[in-house]
Amino acid sequence: VYVMTEVAKREGEKVINTDADLLDVDSEVKFLKVNTMACNDEDITELELSVYKNLKELIVGKNALQYVVGLELKGLASLERVEIGAGSFSKGTDGVFEVAECEALETISIDDGCFPHCSVVLFRDLPSLKKLTLGKDVFCGDEIGETRLVMKNLEALSEFTGRVRALKNVKEVQLDSIPNLEKCVLLTAFKCV
Repeated sequence: VYVMTEVAKREGEKVINTDADLLDVDSEVKFLKVNTMACNDEDITELELSVYKNLKELIVGKNALQYVVGLELKGLASLERVEIGAGSFSKGTDGVFEVAECEALETISIDDGCFPHCSVVLFRDLPSLKKLTLGKDVFCGDEIGETRLVMKNLEALSEFTGRVRALKNVKEVQLDSIPNLEKCVLLTAFKCV
């Protein structure tokens, strides 16, 4: 499979094109982009981002990091935007997806087929999060597993949408302190609640 190589275009940006690029990310990075189809070795099952305290933007292209089991974005005070392309994080099982304590985070967009087998999904203590968008089959789980969703202390969240089968087989849901939610469209969520 041919992956088009891309270079950083702005100061503080790192573009990940190959597995080796994961080893060469400056701790002061502000904009991190994982290219489409990058880092799909089945031995790459973890991605540690907590060391990037200045990270403002995380963009993951389509079908990248497929074997990474879960994702934790916690305590990244400068993070403003997270965008994950279709098919990324799609082959790991029983992982945890957590976005928490990221004071500046305003938007999260996760496209079709990402994190289908996460057992725990947490969005908490995100005071600036305004928009959360989930594509088809995101966090869909399965009828046998015990998938849990926690959304807590999301004071600015006004729009939460999920396409077909997003959150479909979640068994336990905790929603707390989401006072400004105006639009919530989840087409086939919570079949098992």
